[in-house]
Amino acid sequence: MSDSIKEQLLKMGLVSASQAQQASTDQRKQRRRKGRKQSGAERAARQAQVERKAAERRDADRRREKARHAEQSAAAEVWRVAQIAESGRLSGKIQGNKRFYFETRDGRLPYVEVDPETLGRLESGRAAVCEAPDGAISLVEAEAAARIAELDGRWLRAWNG
Repeated sequence: MSDSIKEQLLKMGLVSASQAQQASTDQRKQRRRKGRKQSGAERAARQAQVERKAAERRDADRRREKARHAEQSAAAEVWRVAQIAESGRLSGKIQGNKRFYFETRDGRLPYVEVDPETLGRLESGRAAVCEAPDGAISLVEAEAAARIAELDGRWLRAWNG
């Protein structure tokens, strides 16, 4: 009971002083219980929000780690292709007056001038044209071309294998 209502009821004689005191005590207890329940609910809501944000951070961290891992894998693959192309490069005299045309990754149609024997190797699949990650073109043996094809065939520009 509010104080003014309590005083009015006491003056009228409708309630005794002990009843008015008991009503005030009950109201105070009820407010406390209600406050505890509300603060408990608020605490639970805040805790749920904190847990949700922590889960979002963990998910974002996982996505970043997965992207970083994918970048590292791609870089390692490019490095392996470059190493295979370098180790499998055709040796000896391959320059000549025959032109072998191929398409680059950006859609151009350049050619390499090779001797008749190398041209035969390219046409038969015993050699291949490989475009290095830096854009350099190299002629590689069929074994190296097969290993490059296993990793990522996009680096091979021409191979009849």
